[in-house]
Amino acid sequence: MEDNKVIKFGERVFNFSKENLPDLPSNMERVTAGNSGESILIIGSEKTALYDCGMAYCGEEILEKIRVALKKHDRNKLDIIMLSHSHFDHIGALPYIREAHPEATVYAAEKCMKIFERPNAKALIKKLGEDAREQYGNQEQKAREIKSEGLKVDIAVKTGDKIHIGKEQYIEVLEAKGHTDCSTNYILHPENMMFVCESTGVLKRGNFGLHTAAVKSPLQCLETAKNCMEYDARQLMSIHFGLVPIEYTRQYFEKYMEMAIEELRAIEKMHKEGKSQEEIVDAYQMAYYNDARKEVQPLSAFRINASNAIKVAIAEIEEGLLDEYL
Repeated sequence: MEDNKVIKFGERVFNFSKENLPDLPSNMERVTAGNSGESILIIGSEKTALYDCGMAYCGEEILEKIRVALKKHDRNKLDIIMLSHSHFDHIGALPYIREAHPEATVYAAEKCMKIFERPNAKALIKKLGEDAREQYGNQEQKAREIKSEGLKVDIAVKTGDKIHIGKEQYIEVLEAKGHTDCSTNYILHPENMMFVCESTGVLKRGNFGLHTAAVKSPLQCLETAKNCMEYDARQLMSIHFGLVPIEYTRQYFEKYMEMAIEELRAIEKMHKEGKSQEEIVDAYQMAYYNDARKEVQPLSAFRINASNAIKVAIAEIEEGLLDEYL
């Protein structure tokens, strides 16, 4: 295991500073709470839409931020909820938000809809939510129940579908598989702003490091990155970070592909050296589970994701599916 410490998994840092980050447009409000992924409220001329819901343990705080943001824009209800994918740190507070806004329609991939129909999937989401509550919650939050019964998708969406929020204002759907089978990007028009899911990496607040998150399929992640570049969005909203400076829009996907390929080569090297999957996961943990990562993801969730990602990566490498890139 000693030589695992020098394995490079491809982490990079963008060279823009915190002071140079752009402000959100006037029709958007950041309602993120706790250690969750980004939750963004979009104010259309006719409807309001929420992108992702965050973790369950801070659901009350997200609800309060939504209430304040709606009041700021003279609105009193939430019309639309869009889910990037089914992982607990992005959908955990959905039951609480649905209770407060029963009129809201929830949109997500068909796979996400089916996942929420499985009792075992809901049980895992609840367990991970409880782990996060214990790791990150304050005294008041630790006394809260972690709910799962409100996890439900009303309308399944696919690439090309449009969710209208006002006159000439709509949100376009772009499937983005790789992190999960239900991962989805949404593009806000007429701004041409792409809300980017984790299939093309996670840009972290704090140290601005970008890392890969190919839980389901590294190959699909690389294909998603190509599709995103071809779409040619004007600006990106990164799922764990926020608004990315416009000048980095294309570089975001280019950098992801560079890192992903370097990481796959490291996994391939370790696998050929005869290291077990568990040993590779340990090396992955040493490379990525730093203090900044601990603040946003429990170790249990990190290792579940890492184990799945490495297992699939090894399978795709052995099958020759990644030869084009390696």
